[in-house]
Amino acid sequence: TAYTGGETEARLFLNVGKAVAIDGVGVVHETWLKVSHVIDPSNIAALRGMVMYRRSLDNGATFTAEQALTIDSDFTGYPKLAAFGDNVYITFHAIYGPAGTPPQPYLIRSANNGQGFFAIQRLSTAPAALPTIAAFGPFVHVVWAAGSPSFAEIFVVSSSDSGAHF
Repeated sequence: TAYTGGETEARLFLNVGKAVAIDGVGVVHETWLKVSHVIDPSNIAALRGMVMYRRSLDNGATFTAEQALTIDSDFTGYPKLAAFGDNVYITFHAIYGPAGTPPQPYLIRSANNGQGFFAIQRLSTAPAALPTIAAFGPFVHVVWAAGSPSFAEIFVVSSSDSGAHF
């Protein structure tokens, strides 16, 4: 399906714009990119949107209301999700700066099973794309790519205190 303008959701528009995780007590957590504008139709990463979240306490039969976790921002994308215990972690890349600022990796986390979230944390000031995340116990690891289209490097940051510090 071709994009025709107006608001669309990445659940329908981008296969990489969504993620789901089930925590240890059976809560289903879902995040996705809600696309508000395609900046450049020839560049799949050139999107303006918000990272959204919702959860289900009954194995996915019903979900809470959708919640925007970020502001509507250029080049926001690729939210990924991990959950362990009461902790929920969502990583994504976005531009929160003046024109010409490259996308950077960010994390938003919850310590109460997604009922509320802490402020967004920037994980690096270096350009970044396609972050992904894993968590086990108090350990959280975020990996992303950075560089040019012809040469990219892989970066990783780790936390041993449930994402409070990297």
